[in-house]
Amino acid sequence: MIKQFDDFLDKNLLLESTEYANDVLKKHDYTKNTHDDVIGDSLMHLIDNKCNLNKKLKDFVSLNTELIPNKIGLTFMFAGSSHVWHRDTNPLIGSLTIYLNDFWDKNWGGTFMYTLDEEVSTNVNAIFPKNNLAIVQVNAGVWHCVSPTSLNAPIRISMQMFQVLSK
Repeated sequence: MIKQFDDFLDKNLLLESTEYANDVLKKHDYTKNTHDDVIGDSLMHLIDNKCNLNKKLKDFVSLNTELIPNKIGLTFMFAGSSHVWHRDTNPLIGSLTIYLNDFWDKNWGGTFMYTLDEEVSTNVNAIFPKNNLAIVQVNAGVWHCVSPTSLNAPIRISMQMFQVLSK
C-alpha cells in the first residue's frame, strides 16, 4: 500500500533535514554509485544513529505514520540517473521517502512510479517530486521505480527511511 502526505515534516524539521543534506553534499566528494538497481550517478548517504537529526526524524515518523524506521539515509540522484523496477523485500517491511528539493520541475523526471499489480504492467501510478511530500510504503513488496532524471536536472535530493526486521 502506498500513502502520500503533503507538507509532512514540520517547518523546523524540514529546514534541519534540508540543511543537513546540503552540508553532506558540500563535505563529500561523491562519484559513481555501485548499486546494481541504480542507473547512472545516484547514491545513498546513511545518517548515523548517533546523530540528533536521526532521533528527531524517527520519533516524528513513528508518531505520524504506521512506520517505525530503524534506518535513515539521504538519496542524491544526479542528472541522467534512475532506479529500475524492483520490490523491497525481506528484511525490509516498510519505507518512506521525503523530497527535500525546494523546487522540482516535472519535466526533470525523477518521478516515483508504482503498480499495485502482482507484476509490472501498464497499470502504473506516478507521483511527482514536491518539497516536503512524503510517500509511505506500508507493506514492502510493491513494484516501484524512479524515472530517469533529465540531463539538465539539478541533483534530486530525498530522504529515505526504512523499517527493517530485526535479527
